[in-house]
Order: sequence, then C-alpha cells, then structure tokens
Amino acid sequence: MERDIITVYCLIDEYLKVSGIKDDVRAEISNAEVLLIGYMAVNDFSGNYYKAHQYSMMMQLVKRIDYTRFLRRLAKINEVLSTLFLFLGSLFQ
Repeated sequence: MERDIITVYCLIDEYLKVSGIKDDVRAEISNAEVLLIGYMAVNDFSGNYYKAHQYSMMMQLVKRIDYTRFLRRLAKINEVLSTLFLFLGSLFQ
C-alpha cells in the first residue's frame, strides 16, 4: 500500500504541475498532499474523508493539518478533483 500511496502522490503532483495549479506559499501542506488524502478517501475509505484524514495523520503520510482546514483546502481546489480522479482512475484500470 505504501508504494501505491507514493505513486499516487507523484502522479497528483505532476498533474498539478502540468495543469499550472500552484501551491499557496503561505500553506504548510501542498495541494498534492490535500488531494492525496481526498483520493485515499474515495479509493480506500468509501468516500469517508474523516477516516482518510485520520489515517494519513496517524501514519504521518503528509504534514499535519486540522480536519476542518483540510476540508476548506479541498473545497478550494474542488475544480481539479473530478478531472484528476478520472485521470487516476483511467491509469489504474
């Protein structure tokens, strides 16, 4: 599972670079890390963002972020979610 998480993170990061979506310089956690938690929620936790957030914090997969802050960041980059998840889904089929 660890290799899959690293692969997905790298793919998300490259997708954001190609799309021209930049990180907020004030944020401690990158957009790729936020989207990784979102992807894990959809793929591994049946859409449960809370469980995915708790798992990633417990396993220290990404930098620490408060759950409500995570949800706000995810909503802020919402326009990327559907195209990114379609892209990742097509790669893994």
